[in-house]
Amino acid sequence: MGGTVLLARPLSLLGTIALARLLDPADFGQVDLDMVLLGTSHLFVGLGMSPALVHSKGEENHVSFHAFVVTMVSGITIFSVLFLNAEWVVSILGDVDVDMFRHLLPLILFAALTIVPEALLQKNLRYGRISLATLVSEFAFFIVAILLAVLDYGVWSLVYGRLAS
Repeated sequence: MGGTVLLARPLSLLGTIALARLLDPADFGQVDLDMVLLGTSHLFVGLGMSPALVHSKGEENHVSFHAFVVTMVSGITIFSVLFLNAEWVVSILGDVDVDMFRHLLPLILFAALTIVPEALLQKNLRYGRISLATLVSEFAFFIVAILLAVLDYGVWSLVYGRLAS
């Protein structure tokens, strides 16, 4: 995991510098407002299933199935509530595009899909696989975002980059 951090941080720094040169600073602010809300919703999607699964003494398949069902129901519920109330949520956030917000909402579902597998990897001490997934995610974000920024997609390059990661 330490090696991943040592590799991912410089990659993140270089990718962010490249994107900063290609995009308007306001683009970052628009997406970051959405990401604050979506990051917070990630806490509610998991409902503590990840640490519960890691420390569970029960039969792994049985416990992981129930944890997966809980996280998916939670993720779908939060996704639906935010999607249906997007205009109201965006009005609270301020100067945020509703379409952009709705395009980023699938990140909630992706998070729900990854909570249980990542917890199982942690439980089984498969940190190499977690590291690989983290690096692939970072590379995917920056490759897609930089490519789309070069193609003049503007703020949408950050949105699609987040979805790709």
